[in-house]
Amino acid sequence: MPLRRLILVILLASLCQAQVRISQPPLEAQERTRWFREAKFGIFIHWGPYAVIGRHEWARHRFQIPQDQYDAYARQFNPVRFNPQQWMNLFSAAGARYVVITSKHHDGFSIYRSQVSPYDMEITP
Repeated sequence: MPLRRLILVILLASLCQAQVRISQPPLEAQERTRWFREAKFGIFIHWGPYAVIGRHEWARHRFQIPQDQYDAYARQFNPVRFNPQQWMNLFSAAGARYVVITSKHHDGFSIYRSQVSPYDMEITP
């Protein structure tokens, strides 16, 4: 599977009901380090309710946003214009070799449906 297609699958899976786990045998520590050094450039995406106010993933803590107010932002989070292909084209053009998406950050909100907590995409439009 080409890298771009694999990255697209991973991004889309993060927004689906079911969690998709791509399994492969773990690499030895030396091999992991070699791969990471050769890959050089990757994209780390932090995306959640803080995007509603145009801030970063530490916004609730840093700006001391009360939980009920932050919950209101979570209920407004509605990524209807999310275009994974456009994102992948941009990342690829920039030379990125991998993408890591933080699907649940320290604020507790999950960008996937979770059976662990109701604080997830289920409360969004």
